[in-house]
Amino acid sequence: MKGRRAMALMATVALAAAVALGLPRLARQSSFFAIERVEVDGLTYLDADAVVGRLGLPEDASILDPAGPVEAAARGIPGVVGAQVTRRFPGTLLIRVNEAVPVALVQLADRLEMVDHRGAILPFDPARAPVSLPVIDHGQAAATLLAHIMLVDPEWYAAIDSAADVQGDVIIESAGQRVRLRPDATRETLRSVMLVRDYLSQHNVAWREIDGRFAGRVFVHRSRA
Repeated sequence: MKGRRAMALMATVALAAAVALGLPRLARQSSFFAIERVEVDGLTYLDADAVVGRLGLPEDASILDPAGPVEAAARGIPGVVGAQVTRRFPGTLLIRVNEAVPVALVQLADRLEMVDHRGAILPFDPARAPVSLPVIDHGQAAATLLAHIMLVDPEWYAAIDSAADVQGDVIIESAGQRVRLRPDATRETLRSVMLVRDYLSQHNVAWREIDGRFAGRVFVHRSRA
């Protein structure tokens, strides 16, 4: 009797396991859950159709398929730094994309290209930029420092016309005025420069260059009358 009960219990467990493992597979094979629409959100520079085309979704893809491979494919697209997949049943795949943030423009031959905080070229059309970006030379230091300024003082960043690597320093120009900084300028240094700029502006002091290369000190070179 005990042997029969044990066998019956094992059979029940095996059946439950088969149902648990089999139903998801059967559901994925059902046309009811076939992907009929792919929506891409978060794009400013890339084209949604081009992004979908790079995902490599098979014709029989299901909304129940694992999201990992799709997210990995999206993150592998140049200009994309992050992606998250969600679903809207029964047949819509939603992809939230995080694009790389362009911090500057660089002149290459006869065209301008966007670059990220490392100075790497981004596959973005500059005409799609929502704001005017500073122009830099080919150095990485200028791009990295601009990205730092963007975070610390967005108002100052928005007013910057250009930045250049010059003999180990970075020179930032805005409306004919220059700020000279070390490439690794700290948040405290940038805030000090910001305070000096604000003071000079509030007191109508004409200046041509601020030198913020020295820890704890900021030097101002006033404009000649």
